[in-house]
Amino acid sequence: MTLQYQHSPTPYEDLAIGKSPRVFLSLKKRECKAAVWDRNPLASFQTWLNGLEKEALPQARLILRPETVHEALSHLCEDFGTPYCRERDMLIGDIAALAHMFSDVAATQYIRLRLDAGDLPSDLIAGDKDADVKLLCLYRGQNLKVRAQRTSPHNSMQVQLGAPILFRSDAKVEMRFDKLEIKGPSKPDASSIRLLLSLEAVTRSEGAPSLNNQTLH
Repeated sequence: MTLQYQHSPTPYEDLAIGKSPRVFLSLKKRECKAAVWDRNPLASFQTWLNGLEKEALPQARLILRPETVHEALSHLCEDFGTPYCRERDMLIGDIAALAHMFSDVAATQYIRLRLDAGDLPSDLIAGDKDADVKLLCLYRGQNLKVRAQRTSPHNSMQVQLGAPILFRSDAKVEMRFDKLEIKGPSKPDASSIRLLLSLEAVTRSEGAPSLNNQTLH
């Protein structure tokens, strides 16, 4: 996906924002608990995605290798009837690229990929707290708000559509999901349809099922 980038300052030491994916390296610092790759999708792409019916938005819950994400999403879009066009290729390519970046940062061979569409809950749960690293990217809907729990609810940061948020949870360096709060709009619009990508590292204890054993929804 071709995107336009912008840089925004952050008042929090535990939240890093950057205009390139190199910002994800900030999580190597002890005080950093989350990193946001600040970017905006092309207007033509967002218009296309916003115009799709909910039934045409790809949805999935699966475990796979990063190098198989592109092929898996291509089949998924066919199954859901997502119109074949340049914008669909952009969506597939962007998710596949994020999967590769995520696997490098998380140092994992397998990832848990989840795509949720529709009226998502206003409180987006961080997910498996045992997972070392997690990535969220909202492609459609209303912008997310991120804040450190110790700060005022009014002192939050807006995260634009298409801007991935990477979290690290590591008890040894005191980085945990529950130190951050991620919320959608306080009063969600009932007519708003959202598309949320979630990536998590698969632990060794969970095993690594083959592509044929993945569950798609």
